Amino acid sequence: MKLATTTEDFHDYAETPAQAVDLIGRTPFRYVDLTLPHAYMTEEWEKTADACGEAAARRGLTFVQAHAYDFGADAEGHISHLPQLERAILTCRRLGIPQVVIHAQWNFQLHYAKGDPENMRAFNEYNRGLYRQLFPIMEKTGVSVLVENSCESNLGDTCYYMTGEELAAFLDWVDHPLLAAVWDTGHAIARRNDLYKDLTALRRHLRGLHVHDNRGRADEHLPPFMGAGDMDALMAGLRDCGYQGYFTFESFQCPLPDFCRTAAVKPDTSRPLLLRKPPLEIKLQVEQLLWDIGRYMLTEYGVFEE
Repeated sequence: MKLATTTEDFHDYAETPAQAVDLIGRTPFRYVDLTLPHAYMTEEWEKTADACGEAAARRGLTFVQAHAYDFGADAEGHISHLPQLERAILTCRRLGIPQVVIHAQWNFQLHYAKGDPENMRAFNEYNRGLYRQLFPIMEKTGVSVLVENSCESNLGDTCYYMTGEELAAFLDWVDHPLLAAVWDTGHAIARRNDLYKDLTALRRHLRGLHVHDNRGRADEHLPPFMGAGDMDALMAGLRDCGYQGYFTFESFQCPLPDFCRTAAVKPDTSRPLLLRKPPLEIKLQVEQLLWDIGRYMLTEYGVFEE
């Protein structure tokens, strides 16, 4: 299994996706998850894509996954961000990226409740209607879309897919070869899921990962071993579900940047804030540590690949 990380690692240090790609080139990571926010998926998306491709080629990097943003849908399923999502998928084709993460859409009219099949049925139908609007461009480009799990600390009880079993049931029901799952370990840890149970429930649907840790209360995006996550359960689950993809980190909030949502107390802006953004050199040292942690985890389970 090969290690990858996300351009989101350099959210605070880059103004464009291409600049973030270039900074990853200064780390040990050679495989990249490209974040494609709506703000950059404009009518000039081709320039953005080409700049990312040039940075990757210059640094000897390979894109293996991308992450677009949400649908922006209303209760009736009208998508406000459809052009941006289509451009993200076209960007993937242009850069040879096989898959892109697009979150299922929360719905404030449907509240998550375990054991409520009617509520989940309505949520599944709502999201199937959203993803179906992407099927034509997915089929045209051959790019897969990955659905991600979430947690109450992010979206309350708006009926997101919270367990591997729930996400697998949705994908079984929709049954499209280009619609699959990415498992976010941090979201599962924040709600104290059993990672092994989640991963083995996903089976053939699991095609991507977002690996990060937290202290079991909020979505902190910390490196493994800095929170409450059971990393043995993660590795055993990946082994036993037959996962063949990349081990992709999404541990971008270390050292904690200024935009971190988990700060207990907001800073007093009436005085100078000199320590809100650690210098780039410290961030690069953290990236080295993150790579070393990943290599250790994969080596101990006999699956590490350069």
